[in-house]
Amino acid sequence: MAQKSQHHQKTRIVAVIALIIGVLGLGVAFAALGTTLKINGTAQIGSAKWDIRWENLNCTTTGEAEVNPAASISADFQTITINAKLVTPTDKITCDFEAANKGDLVAKLDSGSFASSVAGLATIKVDYTFKYRSTNGGATVGNNVGAADLDLPANQNHQMQLVLTNANTTLQGTASTVENFSFDLPYVQKNQ
Repeated sequence: MAQKSQHHQKTRIVAVIALIIGVLGLGVAFAALGTTLKINGTAQIGSAKWDIRWENLNCTTTGEAEVNPAASISADFQTITINAKLVTPTDKITCDFEAANKGDLVAKLDSGSFASSVAGLATIKVDYTFKYRSTNGGATVGNNVGAADLDLPANQNHQMQLVLTNANTTLQGTASTVENFSFDLPYVQKNQ
């Protein structure tokens, strides 16, 4: 019986050694396969930057019109805010500014965004025009800004002008006051 037990023990040792060698062999084979994998060529995933902003805001007044406090561009460059008072029928406020594309994507106008901003001006007796002063893309100076207008390519700008005019034709007892009138950038990404 001792003979059988020794033989059984030798068989176990051989089996364990064979198992260890097999596992090591698989590891070496796997490592060999892992080291021979090659991928040639290059791939790049670009990152596009969206950065459309208002810049260079300057407002002037005609007649007894007032802008107080001064018109401003928000810290994120996305919104222009104007507080104005139009007293006599000839009063107007002219604000010149630029829409600048500092990003990598072509933008286009979305007139619905601007239209909703100015919708309430008629109720306070203020007329407006929103026109081009000039652009890098060739818009005619003085044309109204509209939905089918120019694209705003990367690293270019549109110089624009917003004019607020007193819509009253006769002198009124109270001034037309524009409080916290603001409008956001009416640009969206152009589908190429």
